[in-house]
Amino acid sequence: MASSDYRIAQLAARSGLELPLELDDSLSQAAVSTALVSVFRGKFCDAILPNRKTTTFKKEEVIYDVGGKERTFFFLQDGFVKVGTITSDGHELIYDVRKGGDVVGELCASETRRPDRAVALEQTKATDGRGTPRKNLDGTEFSSPQTNDPVYESWPSHAECEGP
Repeated sequence: MASSDYRIAQLAARSGLELPLELDDSLSQAAVSTALVSVFRGKFCDAILPNRKTTTFKKEEVIYDVGGKERTFFFLQDGFVKVGTITSDGHELIYDVRKGGDVVGELCASETRRPDRAVALEQTKATDGRGTPRKNLDGTEFSSPQTNDPVYESWPSHAECEGP
């Protein structure tokens, strides 16, 4: 999905056209979202998801919506989810389609309100990422830098757990 967004931006630049600010912002969000999901993609880490409750979302059910204030992301167990936004003129712009093994909602770590939305394309099972333990794979406590950074504090230590 990101490569097609990049091509749109390239074509606009070559032709001398300026992208509408809203589309430019949406392309930036899509690029960040795609980069973050690549960090998460892979097998689930046993250190992150043990004994977690799984929620089932019905086809076309909104998992989270633009403007929401909750800072929750979801680990998809199975199913497909479209991630995108709604433009000011009411059109849906889809950034990506995610599947079991991916994460949705990762942009909530850097924004006070959600810039995107996620909608189940079919029955989808997902695990809520809130309260994810900050532990390394060996069970030791994840050492955090001395910081009051709210983004860091709200983000789990997922990087140590990425699978092949």
